[in-house]
Amino acid sequence: MAKGMTVAVWDEAAFAAARQPWERLVADSDADPLFLGWDWLHGWWQHFGAPGGATLRLLAVQDGDGSLCGIAPMMITAERVRGVLPSRRLQLVGNFWHGAETLPTEYADFIVRRDCAETAADTLLDYLLDHGHWGELVLAWARADGHAVHALRRRAAAEGFWLRDAEYRTSYAAETTGGFEDYLAALSRNTRPKLYNRRGQLARHGEVRVERLARRADVAPGLALVNELHARRWGEAAYSGAALAFQQGLAEAVAASGGLWLSVLRVAGRPVSVLYNLRVGGRLYYLQGGFDETFDRRLSLGLLHLGYLLEAAFADPRVHALDLLAGGGRKRQYKEALAPVRTALVDVQAVRQPLLSLAYRVRERIRADADGAAGDGVTG
Repeated sequence: MAKGMTVAVWDEAAFAAARQPWERLVADSDADPLFLGWDWLHGWWQHFGAPGGATLRLLAVQDGDGSLCGIAPMMITAERVRGVLPSRRLQLVGNFWHGAETLPTEYADFIVRRDCAETAADTLLDYLLDHGHWGELVLAWARADGHAVHALRRRAAAEGFWLRDAEYRTSYAAETTGGFEDYLAALSRNTRPKLYNRRGQLARHGEVRVERLARRADVAPGLALVNELHARRWGEAAYSGAALAFQQGLAEAVAASGGLWLSVLRVAGRPVSVLYNLRVGGRLYYLQGGFDETFDRRLSLGLLHLGYLLEAAFADPRVHALDLLAGGGRKRQYKEALAPVRTALVDVQAVRQPLLSLAYRVRERIRADADGAAGDGVTG
């Protein structure tokens, strides 16, 4: 532990009461303001973490003056690897790695103040490694360049325990601080018509209007519309059960600070597309959407609606970027053409229980051999 720094373990009551200091810390850090904000993580814990059987392992580090310098939002779950080997898995609050499917928490990391970031991250990781009995530590959906990942890699290199990158993802964002016309001019000739030029074709169906739902009272009907249009395209609602309760609470909290941005595209008064977005700080996050595929199959309604959203984002001085997050469309990765800013996300796993480490190493070797054999079959 770094000299002058102290680590406290917060229980669920302390977590519930920590909104103000938590948000001040986020503002003084490089942590993502939505996914690492108190509203998201505490809501996720209430709706998924505790009901999913996890045990909270939330650490807070203070500097010599008693000021909050960092938080490691962790939890422990009981696992059986390959259905046989028992393991206590220490992982970041916000994702069950290879467990129950929940809403993913992207840009996962420790939350550390800029002026003491590396020291605080090392202190938090040292405490996690030196206290408690666990067999594996997982940082899922973590920023590849984040403080938690860097601290874990440094410690693994020093001590030699087994560490692997289990999965990679990419998130996509578009900066919106310049001019919308310049943004359009930089798009490819294939993308620009789908995003913007076919607005005239859309207008042939009737008056086109983009409506923003921003009040707390708009949350329930807005999410109901998201579910309705999502189900028309995908055959099921976007949110139900705990996920719907989580999103409703989150959207209401963000609406209170003016950040709700439910965008509805109406043609001749009919809602044909909806985009569920939240603005936290200078970042507008596109979380979910849905549109009526039967409206006009010659048009890419979702992309046209994103074009209107981008235009509004460029016009709003409070918005610096539209974050499209990770993932893609049904048939293609449309985000690559729209959002040039990329952030690498990674699942990093550290294993220190010997038998568990051996099991993972054997599995990795079997997979490598199988991939090699498949490659030989293709090229031979």
